[in-house]
Amino acid sequence: MKVLILPPGVLPIPAYKGGAVEALIESYIKYNEIEHENDFTIYTIKDDNECYKKYKHTRFIQVDTNSIFYKAEKLFRYFVNNKLPKIYIGNAYITKVIRMLKKAKEQYDIIIVENCPFYILKLRKLYPNTKIICHLHNDYLNKDTKYAKKILNQYDKILTVSDYIKKKVQEIDKSIQSNKIETVYNGVNTDIFNQKIENKKIENYRKKYNLNKDDIIFLYTGRLVKEKGVKELILAFNKLLNNSNNKKIKLLIVRKQGK
Repeated sequence: MKVLILPPGVLPIPAYKGGAVEALIESYIKYNEIEHENDFTIYTIKDDNECYKKYKHTRFIQVDTNSIFYKAEKLFRYFVNNKLPKIYIGNAYITKVIRMLKKAKEQYDIIIVENCPFYILKLRKLYPNTKIICHLHNDYLNKDTKYAKKILNQYDKILTVSDYIKKKVQEIDKSIQSNKIETVYNGVNTDIFNQKIENKKIENYRKKYNLNKDDIIFLYTGRLVKEKGVKELILAFNKLLNNSNNKKIKLLIVRKQGK
């Protein structure tokens, strides 16, 4: 099948700069390299890294989000969509992608929208008969969402990563068919976490980061950005440390080096 995947357009794919949604998309295309069940097309933000070239069964179309014109349009559309309650004109990313899709004139068997439910308001006009699925990772579609019912009705399927998000979507329209909204939990490759590590390497890490064998370690790994709540994590850990008799608890924050 020909499958079009539309990410949020914040971080590049492949996900060498991180991002949970982007990493999950990368897991699709890695699996597809082995099984080749689909031919993927992904519209992703323009990036200098060429790691995408190793994928044979996924076509990456880059969207330039660094131009002055794009940034100006981004500000304008943000203002209109957020300040005028009865108007939605699409954000800068989906607007540019739609222009590119119109020019390409390609058809797809399935379109998967990753975590940006409002994209459907622009997509459905261009693809009236194509199956379009929304994969929700966050609570971005609920009864308080602008045009919530219209968005819900125009999707063929809503996949959520938790029952909580599913419940929030169901609250929009209680009469919606039960099989239209389905929870699909994110998986994890357990082999990644079951690798045998040499004791010498473990001891080197302990020495490098001042960790003792009997320490209780709290681990955070992810992007150091405001929305991840890293500041709150540090404040909470300090509070825990100050109120605990156990001074062998330590917080380890891991981030990827480089870009």
